[in-house]
Amino acid sequence: NSKTLIAFISAYMKYASSGYHVNAFRYILKNDEIEIYIKECLEQLLKINGVDNRTITYEFSIGEREIKLKDIKYIKSQNNYTLFVTNDIEILKLKMPIKKATEAMAIYDIVAINSGESVNLHRIKEIQGYKVVLDDNTELRVSHRKYNEFIHALRLFERGKKL
Repeated sequence: NSKTLIAFISAYMKYASSGYHVNAFRYILKNDEIEIYIKECLEQLLKINGVDNRTITYEFSIGEREIKLKDIKYIKSQNNYTLFVTNDIEILKLKMPIKKATEAMAIYDIVAINSGESVNLHRIKEIQGYKVVLDDNTELRVSHRKYNEFIHALRLFERGKKL
């Protein structure tokens, strides 16, 4: 199928030509940075396929709602609920603990910044010490405990955006 995109992954450079014979979209060499290269490849594929229009659908307390991923600023904990803070005025409430919601949203670049909040990496404008500033100037605190993990995820994310 001419619409099929192939990412050719190998531990040996000598097989790169095989990737070109099948018209591979990307050739990835298995090495210490394979995780970065795969993430970059996936992000590029998502861009090609209209990543900006991706949505998620959950059964919130007010009923089933579909949200564009790019509209999610951050999610935060409220007892056993997770609140989705979006571009809309309405805050959506999901009956799911924040830890579980963050794990489910990790593939969409939602990353924990403290025990009660997780941020959409696409929405970060800048980091000021232990503070995250979003593109709408919302400021969120990054805990000392989560800081290194958060910075590592942010660096991987930024490397992927550059390609």
